[in-house]
Amino acid sequence: MRWLVEHRLTREAKVIEKLAANPSANLAALVTQVYDDVDVSPHDYAQLWLLAHLLKLERELHVVSVGKASQQQWQLSL
Repeated sequence: MRWLVEHRLTREAKVIEKLAANPSANLAALVTQVYDDVDVSPHDYAQLWLLAHLLKLERELHVVSVGKASQQQWQLSL
C-alpha cells in the first residue's frame, strides 16, 4: 500500500510541475503532460485521477480553477 501512496504523491508533484510550466491549462491538455509516461488509450481514466489530484490541491489552496465545464482551466495559486 505504501508504494501506491508514494506513486500518487509523485504524480501529484508532476501535476504541480506541469502547472508551473503551463500557468493555465485545461484538463485535456494537462492529462497529456502529466501522464506522458503511459499509453494514451487510458487517458480518459487518467483524466479522472488528474481531476482528483486537482480537487485535492484546490482544497489545500495550491491550485485554483478558473471557468466552468469545457472552459475550466487550472493554475497554481499565487
